[in-house]
Amino acid sequence: MGLFIWTLLANSNRIEASDFELSGRLEQLARQGSPIGKYMLARRLLADENRRPGDVRAAIGWLQSAASEGIVDAQATLAGLVETGEIGVTQDAQRAGRLYLDAYLNGSAVARFAIINEGRERDQEVMRAMQSLLAEQGFYTSTVDGLFGGNTQRAFERALQARFLRKRES
Repeated sequence: MGLFIWTLLANSNRIEASDFELSGRLEQLARQGSPIGKYMLARRLLADENRRPGDVRAAIGWLQSAASEGIVDAQATLAGLVETGEIGVTQDAQRAGRLYLDAYLNGSAVARFAIINEGRERDQEVMRAMQSLLAEQGFYTSTVDGLFGGNTQRAFERALQARFLRKRES
C-alpha cells in the first residue's frame, strides 16, 4: 500500500485513474490506518473545488490524525491552517507555534520554509509562541518579542541539532 502512495506522489501529474477511483483508493488507505493515506486524502479533499460541506470537516480530521501519527507535512499543513484560521479551523497562535515547531524538528521542509523564509512576515503571536517554546527548552535566550532575527534562527538550529543528536544516541 505504501508503494501505491509513493508512486502516486512521484507520478502525480500522470495519474491515469479517474478522480473518483483515486479518491476511493485514498479513502480506503486512510480507513485502513495508513498515515500517509490520511494525509493524502486530507490534501485531496481540501484541494477539491467541488467539495461537499462535510469534506472540510473530514479533511481536518484526517489531517489531525496524520499529524498525530508523525506525518511532518501534515503537521506543517495543519499549523498553517491553525495560524490563519482558514476554512473554519479555529485560529490559535499557541497551537500553530507548537505544530510548526514540532514539524520543523521532525524534519518537515514545508515547516522549515514557513519558519525560516516566511519568518520575517509571520504573525508575531505565532513567532512569540515558538520563541517561548524554544526558551522553555533552553534554546532561545533572547527577548521573546515575536520578531524573527538571528537569535531566533540560531535557536531553531540548536533545537534541530539537539533533536538529531538525541535520535542518533538512541
